Amino acid sequence: MKYLLLSLLFIVTSLQAEKAWVQEEIILEQEDGKSLVRRISEAQKDKDYDDVIDYCDYIIENANKLHNKARALTVKAEALNNDGEWKDAFDSYQSSIDRYPMYISYNEIVKKQLEIAHAQYEQIKGRDSIFLDRRPVIRLYKKVISNAPFTEDAPSLLLRLAILQKDEDEVEEALQSYATLIKHHRTTAEAGYARINLVQHYLNLFDKIDGDQRLVDEAKIQLGLFTQQFTSHPMLSEAKRREKQIFNIEAERLYIMAIFYLRKETPHYRPAAAKRYLYKLLIEYGKSDFFGKAQDMVKQLEPDYKKTLVEEREIVRKKKAIEKKKLMLPVEATDKTKRKIIIRQGESDKHLLPVEDLGLDLTPIGIDKKNNKSGNDNEK
Repeated sequence: MKYLLLSLLFIVTSLQAEKAWVQEEIILEQEDGKSLVRRISEAQKDKDYDDVIDYCDYIIENANKLHNKARALTVKAEALNNDGEWKDAFDSYQSSIDRYPMYISYNEIVKKQLEIAHAQYEQIKGRDSIFLDRRPVIRLYKKVISNAPFTEDAPSLLLRLAILQKDEDEVEEALQSYATLIKHHRTTAEAGYARINLVQHYLNLFDKIDGDQRLVDEAKIQLGLFTQQFTSHPMLSEAKRREKQIFNIEAERLYIMAIFYLRKETPHYRPAAAKRYLYKLLIEYGKSDFFGKAQDMVKQLEPDYKKTLVEEREIVRKKKAIEKKKLMLPVEATDKTKRKIIIRQGESDKHLLPVEDLGLDLTPIGIDKKNNKSGNDNEK
């Protein structure tokens, strides 16, 4: 009886040495009076990582308890990492996630993966060489983000991943990472960096391929969303610089079109068309680098241009006022005191709640508003 109690005490002590092990026959296998758990523990203390890996492989192959297989994978991963085999360590951690997610401390395992990714990133950080291969680090970060896409670190990891991909010339992948960052974490400062980085990408590409208006349009969209969202951000000065760049790009486009229509030796010679582009430039891009050149050109075409300029500005002002009015909500939409109840509660089987007049067109589709007749009746 005393021997049995001592044996049980030894078993319990052995299992407590590695809390996550679950009791089964293979774990308690004896060799030289030591269980497999105890041999793993002693090998870890002696930094005999090869033995730790061999013991863990044996458990992974022969254990019946999934808990022990999962534990063996994570212990093996730790040994591999300590032995400098960080790629195999990362993959061993990943195997535990893929095969036994219910039997591991998921967050802790992802953190260990992230530690490996950060350590490898530090090896290439700040280096710029044609022989530098960033793809292994990119793979690590992609997998960590895939394992935990909405953790607190996810925005900064996505931003770092996108920058690494861009530096590695994986342009499409970088754009996708920026898009994912903006979509999933749009209120973060990292999303602001992503938007400005996209603006820079589109405008740099615009310069390289001799001007594609779609690139300018994409840059304007991202820049507009950035300035709407952020009143304080480290990239605000860069945003203003890019705003000015886009402003001058659009002004230059108008200036070039005016020159095109003023070439007398071509069949495209249209002074009237040229003046339209020049007046648009003078009215809407008064602070651009091309304002002075446009002013000189229109002066030659029309000496009394200032009078016409005033008239054109008034036309533009009225047009904008009309457009703004179209976008304005009726006063009833924002001021409840101006609303009228057009259908009271209980007066209609269709509308169980009262219907308020918001100043909107409530005429059913297909009804002629003037004659209050249906479209079919009019056809008759």
